[in-house]
Amino acid sequence: MARRRYTLGKLKYEAAQAKRQILTRIKRGKLKTLVKQEIYALVAARVGLKTDRTLWDGEQGTYLDQWYERLQIEVSEQKKLLESDVYSPLPQGGLVARLEELERKYDGQRALLNEYKRANDVLRIENEDLRTRLISKYGRVDQ
Repeated sequence: MARRRYTLGKLKYEAAQAKRQILTRIKRGKLKTLVKQEIYALVAARVGLKTDRTLWDGEQGTYLDQWYERLQIEVSEQKKLLESDVYSPLPQGGLVARLEELERKYDGQRALLNEYKRANDVLRIENEDLRTRLISKYGRVDQ
């Protein structure tokens, strides 16, 4: 029997990280179906193995079989949520309406910022004018 370069704890940790990665890819639509061979290869790569052959039998095989079954259940639940309107990030109007709304908000904020800049410039010029009048009338304060 070959000596393992990883512990069961490390395998569990890396499997959890792979699960998180898989669920994220499902949510984003980058992954449609699960293939056990590919999932095991992903876990093997995360653990640092060149091949996934050692993950198919023994204690780690038993653990990964149970883990894969739980993963399939969670993926099917995630797909149901994605298909329903419950998970929809944009419940009404879709992406185009959301983009238009954000553009309107941006334009409003930009106009407000420009108005503040103009008011700031007017006050700065007035302040400089008053300072020069004050200095010409009374002289410098620190003289």
